[in-house]
Amino acid sequence: MKKTSPPNTYRAAFNDYTEPHIYMITLTTEYRKPILGQLFHDENNPHIILTPLGMFVNDELDKIKTIYPQIKIIARQVMPDHIHFIIYVSERIPVHLSKIISGYKAGCNGAYLEFISMTSERSETQQGKSFDACMRLLTQSKPTQKIQLFSAKYHDRILSGKNQLQHMIDYIHDNPRRLMLKYLHRDYFKIRKININGITVSVIGNIKLLGSKDKIQVRCSRKNNNDEINKLTKYFIDKASKGVVLVSPFISPGEKAIEKIALENHYCLIKIVNNGFPPLYKPSGIYFDLCSESKLLLVSSFEYKSTKTNLTKKQCEEMNLLALYICQQNYLQQQ
Repeated sequence: MKKTSPPNTYRAAFNDYTEPHIYMITLTTEYRKPILGQLFHDENNPHIILTPLGMFVNDELDKIKTIYPQIKIIARQVMPDHIHFIIYVSERIPVHLSKIISGYKAGCNGAYLEFISMTSERSETQQGKSFDACMRLLTQSKPTQKIQLFSAKYHDRILSGKNQLQHMIDYIHDNPRRLMLKYLHRDYFKIRKININGITVSVIGNIKLLGSKDKIQVRCSRKNNNDEINKLTKYFIDKASKGVVLVSPFISPGEKAIEKIALENHYCLIKIVNNGFPPLYKPSGIYFDLCSESKLLLVSSFEYKSTKTNLTKKQCEEMNLLALYICQQNYLQQQ
């Protein structure tokens, strides 16, 4: 019988979680407590130094394949407050994947409770203030809740697209560098609410780009032929190379081509997007790097939705109008 996910869960309802697939799994610590490791700030090789608990969490992953030989761990990265790992289910497994993840979490939680028990027996006089601070962090939970290492829910992503696996492996291994950049440029990774021409929007990135005197809206119709698109591309990229900020939702194929070149050259962009930003959101890929370099601002007038929706004509018009408003005035002075 097909074991799909029950309603009201984070699992994909269409997927059979006992069948062969490749998944990227993300578990976060309860209340995002950074107790699994510490970032070592090395510009050439940023990496995570694991705590004893983090080492156990890392090693415990290997026990999954001893119980379920159909599962292989392809890649992993333990971070201070979460862990990413990619698993390959090569053959049908006897239980829903969530049962296996729950077993892994239970094993880690047992070690967590044992760790708390052992360390709480040591006196503050032996370890000093740093130990006291660590213990407060470890045991900080709501009085009515059990102490848990990981949050109750977890996120999975089914990897099936072309080059998606390698992209996710690269993303996992790049996590320490991304965390270092986020620490160094934390102001660029804050989600803010601002007002633009009476429209409340969410923004993340370098808000000072709104104050640039040199901004230009990128428009390229789907009706433009190749010669027209090439001329527009040359025009906008020439502007961007001279420090002009390109502003657009970059929707049409021509606009996307202009955005691609601008991204490759690390030119300044204000991009209007059709979804809000969830808590702890960070731009991905090249957008992350541009954000850390103060060359990107993402703007959205929409509330965040966890599911993707098709872009409507009305939304396109609203996003282009917002881009026009941004180019017309220096909104930074009004914040």
